[in-house]
Amino acid sequence: MNRKTIIIGGLAILLLAVGLFFANKLSNVNRDPEVIAIGTFSEAVDYGPLYVAEHFGWLDDGNFSARVTTFGSNQEIAAALNSGQLDVIFAAAPPILINRANGVELSVQGVSCTLRQEILVSNTVSANSIRDLSGVRIGVLEGTSSHYGVLRAFEQVGLPEPGFDFLSPPQAEAAFRSGDIRAWAIWPPFVEKLELEGLGRPIVGGDAKIQSVFASSDESRKTKPEAIAFLTSQILRAKEWMISNPDEAQAIVAERLKLDREVIRLAWGKHDWSAQIDDALKKDIRQKADFLRNQGLISSTDRLGSPNLYVIED
Repeated sequence: MNRKTIIIGGLAILLLAVGLFFANKLSNVNRDPEVIAIGTFSEAVDYGPLYVAEHFGWLDDGNFSARVTTFGSNQEIAAALNSGQLDVIFAAAPPILINRANGVELSVQGVSCTLRQEILVSNTVSANSIRDLSGVRIGVLEGTSSHYGVLRAFEQVGLPEPGFDFLSPPQAEAAFRSGDIRAWAIWPPFVEKLELEGLGRPIVGGDAKIQSVFASSDESRKTKPEAIAFLTSQILRAKEWMISNPDEAQAIVAERLKLDREVIRLAWGKHDWSAQIDDALKKDIRQKADFLRNQGLISSTDRLGSPNLYVIED
């Protein structure tokens, strides 16, 4: 083989390699972005990191694209997860626990924030503390952190379990406005909205912690590991930005929820955007799992302990 043949052969190989490189690049450019199907249980201030990431387009980078859907019940969430139509769900801990206990394969991926729920009482009620609510029926969404918080608050002051009216937030708000219920255990921004309207006020001792988390399906972590990792990184990015830019973050969340900016401002301090998975969070979630079992909302807590409840275990 002469020198000329060797040179020509080498150039051919080089051209082929360059062609394959650019063909691969072109293929990646033309490839549709991988969809990340995200759900939220209702709408709430505590989903702020998701709303901020959406606002800035951080969840759509050419390789990945987010599709966000709002769900109104555990049944809807379970159906979407089991059919492969949902990759990640943002919710407080109880909906995650209920679905997992019922066989839905999902694990806590990260924390949106921790926040405080309160008991709102009508201005027609002369109650100033939990003790003053003895004999008063309380509106609450069954099986939530708010339900758990009321039971804990009454137990801590030695009062018997109160009577409940189990209502969805829209039902409870309508009932509170009409006077059908005079006390309502609920999370932000409902308390702040009605307080600003002069219809009610939070009472002392009625606050309880809510863990607002996001969980990924086991199947999605297997089939879309890069997409799930990308989403997690962007939620963390949004949380850090919100801590550094609270005023702008409040404006974004207020616009997203179509609420007055002052409502969001009053609710903001009840949210800890720096929260992460730690021993305190795990202990609180474990207590809520026991509460759900004691209330008959799940039959067993066997699937709610480590390992696998959390994506990252100690």
